[in-house]
Amino acid sequence: MRYLCQCGVFALVCLVAACGADKTAPTDPTTTPTPRQAAPVLARFQRNGGLVATLDVVTLRTDGTARLDKRYGGAGRRIIDFRLRASTLERIRARLAKLPRRVHAAGTARPQSQTYILTYRGRAYAAAAGTVPRELRRAFTALNRVIDGSGRAP
Repeated sequence: MRYLCQCGVFALVCLVAACGADKTAPTDPTTTPTPRQAAPVLARFQRNGGLVATLDVVTLRTDGTARLDKRYGGAGRRIIDFRLRASTLERIRARLAKLPRRVHAAGTARPQSQTYILTYRGRAYAAAAGTVPRELRRAFTALNRVIDGSGRAP
């Protein structure tokens, strides 16, 4: 019994000692790096559904950085941060700039088809695969390619 008490006291002392301050960390606030502010969001594109329950969301920022959030219907999630090539970013900017203020409905979607939602400058554009209006096709195609891995800087 006495041995168990000594082990318990020793473990408690080790635990308290481990909670002490890190003496190697800089204490001068001028040497502590500050986290970089993220650039404003340029556009957000979501692709979901299809035969498998997926949800892919790519968020593009004005500085060319991007985040891809891929979810696989209960089978996991993957988040990838990357940078777009300058040429890809400019092509996407040009296609986004040509988006109309309003889009007329293009028809009904087939069952099990993917749906798309694009948010740009406070407006949301939605369509289903096979029914994407002509004026949205170029932007949706470019953003789908980014989700699939195209246009990323090495």
